[in-house]
Amino acid sequence: DSRTGERRTFRVDRITEAASTGERFASQSVDAPLDGGWFAQAAEAREATLLLPADAAWVADHYPVTSVDEGDDGRLRVVLPVVSERWLARLLLRVGPDAEVVEPAQWRDLAAQAATEVLARYR
Repeated sequence: DSRTGERRTFRVDRITEAASTGERFASQSVDAPLDGGWFAQAAEAREATLLLPADAAWVADHYPVTSVDEGDDGRLRVVLPVVSERWLARLLLRVGPDAEVVEPAQWRDLAAQAATEVLARYR
């Protein structure tokens, strides 16, 4: 961070504007946490296992995941930390009807419940 001099992690997808300062810096290696890092360590995080269609591979690119495996049918088995049931419900709605929660069992109907709640707002 050029303002504080500290090493910090910034989300590239949150940058809204950039301008050249003309300053130069030496390249540094960065140890990026591939296992979910700080997010996975949140005290209230629970792991969820999802089956996702191949076109939802963006989930593993956008969020910290513990593992990603491609099945014989082309679907992805993604294990990720979840700190909010509401967040997971919104994610499932974004992925669409082909997303499936495998574990934990109490979240298996979460997508359908969220879709029903959204639909009720428009009635």
